[in-house]
Amino acid sequence: MNEDTLRRDIVRKTFYRFLFPTMISSVSLAVISLTDMAIVGHFLGKEALSAMSIALPLILVINILSALLGTGAAIFISTQLGKGNKKICGEIFTNACFFALFVSLIVMILGNIFTKELMYLCGATDPALQDNAERYIRPILIGFIPMVFSPILNTFLRNDSKPKVSMIIVIVAGTINLIGDVFFAAVLKIGLSGIAAASVLAQTLSAIAAGTVLLRKSSVFKIVKTKISLKLLKSIVSPGSPMAMIFLLQILLTSFINRTLIKCGGVDGVASYAVIKYIITFIYALFDGVTGAVQPMLGIYFGEGEKENIKTTSQIAIRTIILIGICLTFILELFAPQICEILGAGEGELAKTVITSVRIQAVYCVSAAVIAFLNAYYRCTGHVMFSMLIIIMNNCVFPIALISVIVRLINYSVYSVYFGLVASDIATMFFWLLFKKAAVKEKHDEDSSTIIFTKIIPLEEEYVHSLLNEVEKLGDEYDFSPKISYYISICMEEMVVNTMQMSKNDSRKYNVDVKIERLTDGEIVIRIRDDFIEFDPTAKTAGSALEAAEEESFNLLGIGIVKNVAKEYDYIQTIGFNNFRIVL
Repeated sequence: MNEDTLRRDIVRKTFYRFLFPTMISSVSLAVISLTDMAIVGHFLGKEALSAMSIALPLILVINILSALLGTGAAIFISTQLGKGNKKICGEIFTNACFFALFVSLIVMILGNIFTKELMYLCGATDPALQDNAERYIRPILIGFIPMVFSPILNTFLRNDSKPKVSMIIVIVAGTINLIGDVFFAAVLKIGLSGIAAASVLAQTLSAIAAGTVLLRKSSVFKIVKTKISLKLLKSIVSPGSPMAMIFLLQILLTSFINRTLIKCGGVDGVASYAVIKYIITFIYALFDGVTGAVQPMLGIYFGEGEKENIKTTSQIAIRTIILIGICLTFILELFAPQICEILGAGEGELAKTVITSVRIQAVYCVSAAVIAFLNAYYRCTGHVMFSMLIIIMNNCVFPIALISVIVRLINYSVYSVYFGLVASDIATMFFWLLFKKAAVKEKHDEDSSTIIFTKIIPLEEEYVHSLLNEVEKLGDEYDFSPKISYYISICMEEMVVNTMQMSKNDSRKYNVDVKIERLTDGEIVIRIRDDFIEFDPTAKTAGSALEAAEEESFNLLGIGIVKNVAKEYDYIQTIGFNNFRIVL
């Protein structure tokens, strides 16, 4: 197997290691929303569905904060880890948690004071509709802090190489939400307030579980004693701002669509959009499974300057997300009646409206998949402004303009809204094709380094010996001093051979990826990454000599040599790999 094939195989395995737990987590979150919708539709009727649609913009505020302070901080931390800046990660995490708590508290207080006014702004001009929406949103406002922290902390868990733990927490929370929905709505007959209370309970338990795991086991996501910095906050929210902008614009777009549908179809029109919106949420949950899987990978690779890994990851991800989009199109077209019946909209004129609307929306699944990936790619690779531009066009400019035109062309039909949403995706794709080269320029880091050697090999004796022979020749090729040449060779030999010796007792095959860089100040940075079991060589000290002697495969003396010759050395596990960084 040549190096390119081996690299692609490793990236593919890493992607799928993150994809399945991340997708299951995303789908579970969407199922929570669909569960609410289905139970409301079956037990509470279309008036309650309309109230949920009206309240949706305030729910999106949770997504905005999660994007800014969860996804943004996670991408920023991944980039810093890729650059070897482990020390700042605790500061980033602490600041993100503080600002999440501060903003959530403000929204909770103001939201409870001005609930009626907020519902009116969201489109509830009818008093009865406003009262229903208020019953649903008030418990969520009371439990706003855990509602925000649950998605943020689970995002951190996935980026801490624990996607399976996050998946389990989300699934358990979803199950609790389902039981709570049935108990409160069907048994206690509490109505919309009970549906909201079940969501708050589930997300509170999820936040507690995720926070407990992070604080006990994470070496990166730790609360540390640090200053609360607005400058650091700017760096945290920047990579998450495109996602936050999506949700912010969705608030405006949802309010616009609700008002349009009231004019076109009354309560039935708004109820149809409640069903469609939650179906769209489920669709994007599948897309988020892909973008959530590539986010830590792209962040790390971008921080490391690994262009080939970025390219390979992107190719695998785009093919996966397009395939999901195609499958969704066929499922929605073929099973629209059954889907509407499950969601409680399977009877009368409302059922006809929703079935047709679902089939119209099915057309846009593939284009929506591509746009979702493009946004993730650009925000993770330093092109935040172009990602933001695509989002503004796709979630505000094109849909509002096209819906306004189409609604007049087909005589204020409810379907004009859904045709407009499909058309806006097509327009966004054309926009991207026209402006991608002009808008995206190559990023240049002021502290750029020169990669002088990179190699990926199976962790086997013949390949390791060949690698070490190539490294020995670097001194002559790059005119290093004899001391630096010796230090590079001894560090590579001790670390790689040590890992190879430990892996011999395992029947599985492992690989090692090495990179040597020369910084602008002349320092040499060696990065050694392997997919062996989690193992921190920096935790081994002379005090553990007895333990090391009992474990013959571990060479404590070799680790000591590396520590003595290095200016800096550090270990971190990222995206399922052991990463050892040595500065000479």
